[in-house]
Amino acid sequence: MGKVFKIYFSHWTIWVYIFLSLKLTTLLCLTKSISTLGAFFITVILLAPFTEWILHKYILHRNFDPNNEVVADYMERLHVGHHREPQKVEYYFAPLSAGLTLPVSFFFIILILTQNLSWATSFSLSITIYFLFYEWIHLAHHIDEYKPKTQWGKRLKKAHKWHHFKNENFWWGITSTLGDVILQTFPKPQEVSKSKTVLDLEKRFEKETPIALKDY
Repeated sequence: MGKVFKIYFSHWTIWVYIFLSLKLTTLLCLTKSISTLGAFFITVILLAPFTEWILHKYILHRNFDPNNEVVADYMERLHVGHHREPQKVEYYFAPLSAGLTLPVSFFFIILILTQNLSWATSFSLSITIYFLFYEWIHLAHHIDEYKPKTQWGKRLKKAHKWHHFKNENFWWGITSTLGDVILQTFPKPQEVSKSKTVLDLEKRFEKETPIALKDY
């Protein structure tokens, strides 16, 4: 736990999200609308397993042209480099531009649709707080010294290891396995063949590699 704590709070992007959370909380307090936070936070928690499943599968693992240097460089920082070097601290945390996309986007979406500043602030704050939790859990998955105490934690960490070292086409969840279970991407590891591109996602874009599965 100590190593996770040290790495987490020494990363500058975490302090940006903490500062943003404090500013949004202050805004809610000043407008006397902190009571609106609960409902939005519950909504974010319920949506999170499916949101992170979709973003992981269709954004972080999206197809891109490796010959496009601008896109390739960003995808390297966003996720490709993380698969190539899963234990490299530099790749544990999302780029700030990616981490701020959801809270900033949904702040303006909710504000435009509802014309309600409290609702927009509460939803943005809820997303930011959950993302701080997401970054903590993801970091813990990659710190070998950290041993989860609960079955939930052990299951999550094992699944993330399988995603990185067994087959990148399964086990998309980070904070929950619910999305994988419901969307049928949580097979038993012995029933899935090891992917040839699990450590080098760019090879998939040169030539698609079929996924070999046993019957299950």
